Amino acid sequence: MIELGIVGHPVAHSKSPSMHRAALAAAGIEGTYTPHDVSPDDLPHWIQSQRLEGLRGFNVTVPHKKAIASQCDRLDESAKAVGAVNTVLVHSDGSWAGFNTDVVGFSDDLRETAGFDPGG
Repeated sequence: MIELGIVGHPVAHSKSPSMHRAALAAAGIEGTYTPHDVSPDDLPHWIQSQRLEGLRGFNVTVPHKKAIASQCDRLDESAKAVGAVNTVLVHSDGSWAGFNTDVVGFSDDLRETAGFDPGG
């Protein structure tokens, strides 16, 4: 079973658990997607516990996007450029790869919806 989740503070309002659980079910993947409401003061402990126990991957929301980026072993180009992540993939060796899909999503929306190219 694959274990996924979202970390932030607060996260009770997040639609991510219901969306991702539905996606897992639709894809026929046995897994869980759990919200983790973690205060900034408790984040170092949460990170340590996840390094030991481990989710397979997780989404990151406010206020932890920058703090989690600094804990990733690798960052994609968007995450490097903005210094923040919203998605972490945990590899089988325990390393964390951080991604920022917010940048791509926002840029694509500007191009497609508003006809504005934010390049450069």
